[in-house]
Amino acid sequence: MLKVAVIGVGGWGKNHVRVFKLLSAEGLVDELYAVDIDEGRLRWAEKVYGARPLRSIDEAVKADVDAAVVATPTKMHRDHASVLLSAGVSLLVEKPFTENYLQAVELLDRARGVVVTTGYVLRFHPAVKYLRDRLGDLGRVVSIYGRRTSPRPQRPGDVGVIKDLTIHDFDLALYAIGSRASSVSAYGLVEDGQVIHAQVFARGDKFSSFYESSWTPSYKFRRFEVVGTEGTAVIDFSTDALTFFGREGVWSPRLSGEEPLLAQDREFLKAVAGRGGYVVPAEDIVYTLKLCDAAEVSIKRGREVYLDELEGLI
Repeated sequence: MLKVAVIGVGGWGKNHVRVFKLLSAEGLVDELYAVDIDEGRLRWAEKVYGARPLRSIDEAVKADVDAAVVATPTKMHRDHASVLLSAGVSLLVEKPFTENYLQAVELLDRARGVVVTTGYVLRFHPAVKYLRDRLGDLGRVVSIYGRRTSPRPQRPGDVGVIKDLTIHDFDLALYAIGSRASSVSAYGLVEDGQVIHAQVFARGDKFSSFYESSWTPSYKFRRFEVVGTEGTAVIDFSTDALTFFGREGVWSPRLSGEEPLLAQDREFLKAVAGRGGYVVPAEDIVYTLKLCDAAEVSIKRGREVYLDELEGLI
C-alpha cells in the first residue's frame, strides 16, 4: 500500500482525490494527502475524502509519499515535478506534462528508478479500447479528423487551446491508430499570447490528419474520426458513443467499462508498486508535446514546421 499525494486539489485535481479514495478500498492507497495553498480546498478534501491536508510540496516530501499527481497550473509543472523527483517520488503529471517538449525531456531524463507519466486519460476510455482492438475492420487508414471546442477555461498561468484540447487527439492518433507526423501546418487565432483557435494539418508517412480546436464557442464538442478504405469510425466523447460506418451499414457497439480516470490512476499505482500497470511511455509524452509546439510555432510564424527542426524554434 502506498502513500499518495495530490498536488493541487482544485480543477481536475479534486477528481484524483476522489479516485484515490476509491482505490484505497482496493488496497493500493494506504494514506492519502491533499496539497494546496487554498485552505477551503484542503478542508473539503479532508472532510469529504479523509485526505490529510498539507500546505506545500516540501511537507509532502517530509511525509515520505511514494507517489503523487501534479495537478497544478501547467507553468508550475516543471518546478513542482522537479522537487518531487529529487525526493524519489513517482509522478503522474497532468496534461500537458510541461509547457514545451524541451522541459519534458529535461524532467524525463531525471527520472531514474521511479515511474513518471502523464494524464492521457482517454487511453483508458472504453470507446478508444474498442476502436483500437477493431481497427482492422476499417481497412487501411487514410485519414484522421479530430474536433474539440469548449468555452475558454479560467485557469491561471495555463497554456493555449492546442495543449489544452488538441493534445488529446494527437495522443489518440498515436495510441489508437499508430499515427506519427513529421510536420504540421497550422492556422489560428492568438489572443494575449495564447492560441485560442487552431486548425492543424499534420503530415505523416502513411496518411494525413486534421485537427481543430477552439475556445471561442460557448459549447462543448468532442469528436474523433478515423477514415479507412473499408469504413469509418467516429467517437463522440460528449456522449461516449462509438459508431462504425461500413459497407454493410451503420452500427454502434454496446460499450462497457469503468471510469477512465479510475482505470488510469489504478494502472499508475500498480506500476509504482511494481505490480505491472500500464502508463504512457516517455517517448509518447515527448512526441505529443513536440507536435503541440510545432503547431503553435506554425501559427505564429505562418509556415510549415518540421518536428526535427523544432529545437531551434522554441
